[in-house]
Amino acid sequence: MIPRTLACVALLIAGTAGASAQDYRAEIMEHVVDRCYRATVHFHAMIRAPDSPNLAGEDELVRMLKAAPHTERLVAALTETVRGKDHEQRTNLYDIAFVNCFVSGSEDIL
Repeated sequence: MIPRTLACVALLIAGTAGASAQDYRAEIMEHVVDRCYRATVHFHAMIRAPDSPNLAGEDELVRMLKAAPHTERLVAALTETVRGKDHEQRTNLYDIAFVNCFVSGSEDIL
């Protein structure tokens, strides 16, 4: 009886861990990657053509950035950083990651 109970608990924990990693990914994409890439691309567009930004072109650039290998490395690193943190701590870390991402991307054109 006890081994079966332990097995059920182990499966429950494994299932929860997998779901949590997926939840972190969704949070990271929403709070860091999507915000950062959109802001960085828009910033670059405004620097190049302040009177006529090309929003359609921005969407394509954001898609290209999200498909790049560095995005998965960013998500993996942030997932490890936020694992086990409460919502407020994760939100603070996401804000820091967003600013770092934006500044790093924007420095390329300055």
